[in-house]
Amino acid sequence: MSDSISFDRIAERYDETRGGLAVGRSFADAVAARATPPPARIVELGVGTGLVALPLTERGYDVLGADLSPKMIGRARERIGARVAIADATRAPFASGSCDAVVVARVLHVVGDPAAALGEAARLARPGGRVVVILAGSDQERAGDDIAAAMGDLRRPRQRGLDDETVLALADSTRALDLVEQGLTDPLDYDETPREHAEKIRARTWSGSWDTDEETWARDIAPVVDRLLALPDPDRPRRRRRAQQLFVFARR
Repeated sequence: MSDSISFDRIAERYDETRGGLAVGRSFADAVAARATPPPARIVELGVGTGLVALPLTERGYDVLGADLSPKMIGRARERIGARVAIADATRAPFASGSCDAVVVARVLHVVGDPAAALGEAARLARPGGRVVVILAGSDQERAGDDIAAAMGDLRRPRQRGLDDETVLALADSTRALDLVEQGLTDPLDYDETPREHAEKIRARTWSGSWDTDEETWARDIAPVVDRLLALPDPDRPRRRRRAQQLFVFARR
C-alpha cells in the first residue's frame, strides 16, 4: 500500500477549490446531527485547513485534529488554535477512547492504509461513540448538469477503489465498528462555469491527478478539458449540486 498523500502542494488553494466553509458547515451539520451534543469531544483525522473543525468548534464542541501536511495544519491553527497536530491519520497523538466522535471527511482515498485509518478512528472513540466517514466526490447531480455530462467517467474522483462495499468491509475488518447509518450528506448547491472547472483540471487540483503520467493525461483527461471548453457559453455559471457518501459507525 502506498504512503498517505500530503496536501502541502494545494494548501494555499484548498479552501477555494473544495467548496470552502459552505462545504465545511454542511459536513459539520452532518456530524452534529449524529454525535453527542456539545461540549462533547470530537477528533478529526485529516483535519486539513479546519473547514469542518471550525464550525464544530463554533457549535461548542471540543475539537482536536491531526493532518499529515504541515501547511494544512498551519491554516487549521489559524482557525481553531493549537488543538491540531501534524500526524498521519493512522497514528494520531491522542489517547484511546478519549473522544465521543471521530470525523474522517474526504480523507480515506488519500490515506496509504484506509483500513488502518478506520482502525485508528475506532481506537480513539469511546464505546458507543460515533465514527463519521464522508467520502470525496459528489454522488448527486442536478438535472441537466452539462459539466457533469462533459466530465463523463472522470466526474467521480479516483478513490483507490473505495466504493460502498469496500468501506463497509474495511470498517468490519476493525472488529470494533458497527454500521448505524449509510446515505448522503445534505445536498449543497453552488455555481460554477465550464471554464472554471476546466482550469481546475488543468491545474491538477485534485489529488487523483497528481501522479498521472503525460500519456494518460493526453488520452483520458485532455479530451475532458476540451469538451468542457466546447460547451455553449463556457463562461456562464451553471447551478450545480454536490452531496457526499456518508457512513456512520458506532464503536463497540
